[in-house]
Amino acid sequence: MKKKWLCIAVILALFLFGCPVDEDDDNGNGDNGIMRNADAVPVPGLPSGIFTASATADGAASLPDSQWLIENGAEGDPITVTVTIENAWITVIDVDPGDDSPSYVAMVLRILIPAILASNSFDVDVVSGATATSGGVLNAGMTALQKIIEEHGE
Repeated sequence: MKKKWLCIAVILALFLFGCPVDEDDDNGNGDNGIMRNADAVPVPGLPSGIFTASATADGAASLPDSQWLIENGAEGDPITVTVTIENAWITVIDVDPGDDSPSYVAMVLRILIPAILASNSFDVDVVSGATATSGGVLNAGMTALQKIIEEHGE
């Protein structure tokens, strides 16, 4: 009986008070609770402000060893990535996977995107099992980021 009341009390407390979210972390970037790696740094050369750019890349062709992937049927479809930078921090990454496999896209969204946000960089490892999709997202993301830097950089 005590366990039942304890469970009810915990659920009620969570309902009433919720889980705290750090709306503006220590570096003042206002990224609404994105967990950053300790070594993450702002994108260099960007002024304060919000900037967005999109780019498209072919998954397999984005990788250094793309010939192996193409020969093995992992050609990859064009992937479009839209990157939003807020005060030199990557805050939003939208992926339009085109006709790419939903299972590969799900792996990338679950693993790769949080890694990019945590490091504030597209210099992260591809996802094993979704290599071509990861390569496309990374290449398109880096291209979009480069567009932002070229257009708005100091």
